[in-house]
Amino acid sequence: MLKRKSRACLRFLLTATLVIGIRAQDRSSLPAFEVAAIKPHNPADPGGGFGFQHGRLTISNTWLKILVMTVYALVAAKNGPKLQRSAPDAQYSMRMGPEGMSATKMSIHTLADTLAGYVSRSVIDKTGLQGDFDFKFDWSPQDPNSPSIFTALQEQLGLKLESEKGPVEFLVIDHAEKPSEN
Repeated sequence: MLKRKSRACLRFLLTATLVIGIRAQDRSSLPAFEVAAIKPHNPADPGGGFGFQHGRLTISNTWLKILVMTVYALVAAKNGPKLQRSAPDAQYSMRMGPEGMSATKMSIHTLADTLAGYVSRSVIDKTGLQGDFDFKFDWSPQDPNSPSIFTALQEQLGLKLESEKGPVEFLVIDHAEKPSEN
């Protein structure tokens, strides 16, 4: 287990893959929250990194903790990727809907981050593909006749999610409280 202070924590707050660990006697007593803004680091506070504030909850003493856990590796499927390279002048766009996903000028790394929110695990890009791509794949979690996201990725994009062990970064929050009225 590695413990370190890092401003990189904010990056994980902005993704759907964030898992928050809270050290507390009774985790059920802590409120649910969203974090909307970072507050400046107080160098006089030896306990901790930096903090975040949103409405009624201040979070401080945050660290990244790296654990080896089960993740998905995004790799090329047996017959190779079925992706179209983006035109150099293309503009980034992404659409997620009840029937799948379409994207223009998206990197595979960004696709991996997006997929993590749907498969409830970290997804690590191991395709080796560089650059941006345009693609569309259809699947619907609500439709029992629709292919699973795993099948849709493999058949429509030529990519595969393989389960393996890998490092996962957790944002650990040592302290959370309601801010003062000031």
